[in-house]
Amino acid sequence: MATEQLEPIRRKLKTMWEYLDRLENKLPTEKEAYLRGEDMLHWGIERGCQLSVECAIDTNNLLVTITGGSPPDTARDSFRAVFELGAIDQAVRSVFQFKFVPFRNRIVHVYEDLDNSIVYESAQSLLDYGRQYIQQMTAYLEQQDKDLVTL
Repeated sequence: MATEQLEPIRRKLKTMWEYLDRLENKLPTEKEAYLRGEDMLHWGIERGCQLSVECAIDTNNLLVTITGGSPPDTARDSFRAVFELGAIDQAVRSVFQFKFVPFRNRIVHVYEDLDNSIVYESAQSLLDYGRQYIQQMTAYLEQQDKDLVTL
């Protein structure tokens, strides 16, 4: 894997960080303020969550492909695959696989009306775990760069 192959992943991670920043700036600090907010606030927070999770999924697929693997069949599988590469830890893997991917699916496919309390709590959690994901992926990419230099 060449250093330049990692650039699309770095760009995705930067975009994800920007989405998380925007999400944090728009998300009220108090849950009650969010619950009382207008539909456009709710829609914006949902969309910010969706885009952040999709950036992580895209990043996973790029990394797996660059490292010679086949693209994962599902979004959930993509988190398993990058965990197996050693790019993310078990806690980040689990929360994305079993909380954020299904949450993103409910937003995208409108499976059901979303409970604004759950959206708020999920968004708060995504801010933390999303940044952990980015930090872990960045550390993994930096290690790959170091390994390439020492070859």
